[in-house]
Amino acid sequence: MIIFPRAMIKIYRKTRSPIWLTNAKKRLQDMKLWNEQGETWNFHHKLQLMEAEEHYSSGNLDLAKESYKNAIDSSRLSRFVNDEALANELAGRFYLETGDLVSSLEHFQLAHNNYTDWGAIGKAVHLYECTTNTFASHLSNRHRHNDQH
Repeated sequence: MIIFPRAMIKIYRKTRSPIWLTNAKKRLQDMKLWNEQGETWNFHHKLQLMEAEEHYSSGNLDLAKESYKNAIDSSRLSRFVNDEALANELAGRFYLETGDLVSSLEHFQLAHNNYTDWGAIGKAVHLYECTTNTFASHLSNRHRHNDQH
């Protein structure tokens, strides 16, 4: 069974079991090798996205921000709109989970636009519904917290 690095990192974030992060780092090394072997246009943006996810999971938030930005820019430059969408969506989750709601919303909107441009209308609608519910819930919780003080 093949488990991709992104899935390993997601499992690590939920379980905090170090085996998942260790295995993801091994797969990340494989991606670095492929990138070095001349697959730059095809793997570089994927590698940067995986590095962003690894940095985020390891608590290196500044490096994660830089890597998300690089992954988005590289995807756009290579014209992989689907990967640009994913990079923006994951950056949106990163910013949401680290408390930067403005940047989160910006990246979710960009992801929505990328998915729409790619023709993945169902995914764009799903992302819109999820983020609308998430932000509504977050704002409601913030409002309740302010009312208590």
